[in-house]
Amino acid sequence: DINTETSQYDNIVYMPCTAENDFFPDIDNIPRADIVYFCSPNNPTGAAATKEQLEKLVKVCKERGSILVFDAAYAPFIRTEGVPK
Repeated sequence: DINTETSQYDNIVYMPCTAENDFFPDIDNIPRADIVYFCSPNNPTGAAATKEQLEKLVKVCKERGSILVFDAAYAPFIRTEGVPK
């Protein structure tokens, strides 16, 4: 069910990806989740996670026993050298 106060679904942990955090969630300060869904490049900003950020995300998910679903549908549009596709 959707929470009308927040306009978000209940029982889902939302990971803010904003300009303030360079469009990458503060993984250390989010609660454990059974499934973590992450999209890179970010839609609609186009911001792409670095290799180091992705490695940390994988490490944290493994440590917490979370399943990581990685959506890289927009990866073919990455043109920045050194950014994983």
